Amino acid sequence: MKMRRTATLLLVLSLICVAFFSCGGKSEAPKPRAKVVKKVKKKAPAGEEKKAGETGKEEFPGYTATNLRDPFVPFIREKIVPVARKTRALTPLEKFDLGELKLVGILMKGNERVALVEDNQGKGYMVKKGTRIGKNGGVVTRITDETVVVVEEFYDFSGRRVKKEKTLALPKSGGE
Repeated sequence: MKMRRTATLLLVLSLICVAFFSCGGKSEAPKPRAKVVKKVKKKAPAGEEKKAGETGKEEFPGYTATNLRDPFVPFIREKIVPVARKTRALTPLEKFDLGELKLVGILMKGNERVALVEDNQGKGYMVKKGTRIGKNGGVVTRITDETVVVVEEFYDFSGRRVKKEKTLALPKSGGE
């Protein structure tokens, strides 16, 4: 117990000494020195005089962002090529959407198949392989016994070229 008391007393006295000696006098801490930048002025040649309105002070230009890029524009851009539509006269079948046309029949003309297509007003058209049909630039690629296959080639909203195959089928006969 006596040893513990002595150790505590010694610790308290050493803390008091450290606190007493660490507190300095009333002298203030030295202030940091400001950096001095010397400006070098170029002397004008002996023959030149100061222009009217010119002062001895240097003028610094303000901040301009004219040559800097916009930080909100992405680095990589996809170039979207504008679609150039061919200006030619449209056939009557190219003025209809494929959904508005109905396949009525398929005929054999020699060794070639010919399809009979009807619009929503009842007007009929003869279609063979290679005929242009539909608003999206469709072309008849194949005529089978019961269907007509049309491939439409168009540009989607992002500018990509898309080929889509659509089929016009004969209506099923209900009497058999």
